[in-house]
Amino acid sequence: MYLIRGLEPRTDIPMGRHGFCIELSPAWKDMVAASGLSQDKVDRKIQTCGNDWLDSCGYGRHSDADGTRRLYDAMHAIRIQWGEWGPEHISVPGNACGLDIERQAFGAFIRDAAMLAPHNIDCWAQKQLLLIVFCSFAEDIVLFSRKTE
Repeated sequence: MYLIRGLEPRTDIPMGRHGFCIELSPAWKDMVAASGLSQDKVDRKIQTCGNDWLDSCGYGRHSDADGTRRLYDAMHAIRIQWGEWGPEHISVPGNACGLDIERQAFGAFIRDAAMLAPHNIDCWAQKQLLLIVFCSFAEDIVLFSRKTE
């Protein structure tokens, strides 16, 4: 279905040392279609779960008097563009930090794969948040694409 590659920190590049990619097999695309997930459902999940994801990755609260103001709000800080491959663009707080779809995945291990390729992933918090977001929707894709008998 998918393969996460290059998760370890990179010492051979000067910037974005935490970049990794996710290869998506043609079967993944079929599962996305069968799941019935849509941009609207994705947006609702971000609204429901996103602030908890941000908190768990250290994007918590502002250090004002009562500590209740958020540094980031999920509906603005986590963005997903949903398409035929599922999450075709995921962005999280940072300088244009995210994963973007490449439909012709050069160097992919999986035949005919698409790939979510990294852009400006500079720290563990960004990497962790991207993984949480992707894996949460991957679980939904698998669950909702299953045929009931």
